[in-house]
Amino acid sequence: MRNILQPAVLTLALAILAPVAQATDYFVPSVAHPTLLSAILAARISGEVDNTIYIVESPLIITGTATLDNAFGPGRRLVIRPGGPTPRATIASTNGGARMFHLDNCGNVTLQDLDIVRNTTNAADLVVIENDAHDVLIQRCRMGSIWTTPGAAGMSILRADYPREVVVRNCIFFAYAPGTFDFGLWATSFNDDLRSLFLCNNVVADHKLAGIRITDGLGAANSLVLLRNNVVSNHPGLVAEPYCYVSEVDGATEIATSHNVMFASAGFGEIRVGGARTIAGVGGATLIGVARAAAAASFVEQTWDLLPAWDPNPDFWRLMPGGPLHDAAGDYGQDVGPGFPHPRDYAVADDIERQGRPGGVPNLHTDRGADQIEGGVALAVAPPVDGATLWAAPLENPTRSVALRYRAGVAGTLELELLDAAGRRLEHLLRPVSRGENGVFTAAGVSGPGVVFYRLRLLGEGGVQQEARGRVVVRR
Repeated sequence: MRNILQPAVLTLALAILAPVAQATDYFVPSVAHPTLLSAILAARISGEVDNTIYIVESPLIITGTATLDNAFGPGRRLVIRPGGPTPRATIASTNGGARMFHLDNCGNVTLQDLDIVRNTTNAADLVVIENDAHDVLIQRCRMGSIWTTPGAAGMSILRADYPREVVVRNCIFFAYAPGTFDFGLWATSFNDDLRSLFLCNNVVADHKLAGIRITDGLGAANSLVLLRNNVVSNHPGLVAEPYCYVSEVDGATEIATSHNVMFASAGFGEIRVGGARTIAGVGGATLIGVARAAAAASFVEQTWDLLPAWDPNPDFWRLMPGGPLHDAAGDYGQDVGPGFPHPRDYAVADDIERQGRPGGVPNLHTDRGADQIEGGVALAVAPPVDGATLWAAPLENPTRSVALRYRAGVAGTLELELLDAAGRRLEHLLRPVSRGENGVFTAAGVSGPGVVFYRLRLLGEGGVQQEARGRVVVRR
């Protein structure tokens, strides 16, 4: 009996003593990782599956290209996100001839809550995804140029060639000087049945030739281009008007499209090259086409504010209440969940500010574009499937007392503030949390009725901070 059990016991002991793969965090800049490139190099060779690079200084100035290659995939995932005192972080390039991000044959890479901007004359594509880069998520990012003059011709803010499961949602594509980039987003080469691109709730503006251009090449059965709730705006200051959408999808590629918007003059909303099919959608219930000047009444601000330097621009492409995109139920977009309405849809559960979708009282709805003008009352932020540090949502809504379910991705302190509609603080609470902790944070001191706004911040080790915001209807 002993001879039989001993090998099993030894195997169990070795398994217990063996090192367990854990997530690794990198803070940029820091003593260990003074540059973004040094953190990427460390993540490339780490023994951990989950790697997160936190940008703790904003703006972070770079002069080279952040290249992500096939060192990242199912066995080594990477998230690049803010880690400082604000919910967003700026990465600014002062080298106009270098791509800022090059996703080259990589997998399982996420860029979130970043302002990826060119702060010099542009002479290169800003972000390039190519060579079978797959399972890429770019969400809640603002990408473009904050330089005062345009640059070289032929460039794109985002260029995706041969994409596979590439998801871009709740992003804003822009240029302070209209026409800096020929294309906001240009995707090409859907040449086999693994190719797929998902564009949801993005705003694309300031392009010189086209906002969203899709060129499927040969096309293939089971390749997919999906567009929902996107807003493309032709800048009224450009004398030669561009197109909002350019479709060169004439192969077997499947197109799933609905509830998109185009701010354009007649004839410039979409051009279909040759026998191409529409990527913008059709009129009637889903596609909205209005004059390009109407964007001014639809959004609070459409021009990036350069003063003071590194202005956070909180109102940039924020929806205007009562404007052309928010004055009737017909303006509402498509609610998008996992596998709904298309079997391959990815959920869009929040907006660029992490306010929940759908939102609105009493009629829940999803707004078009990156901003949800009325935050969701059922969900504060998307569940942490994307590597988020903090997830939070009301336990009940409406409710008699404010209670938030939460999950903390790092150890630290939760700070809960409750505010009334005038911005007055009703309650301020602190709670220590451990990494991976799930719980309920209750604020028993607030009584109704009325709407209470909450801010839940996670102050983590190394200065990490993330914020979840939303509102709760408190009843008697």
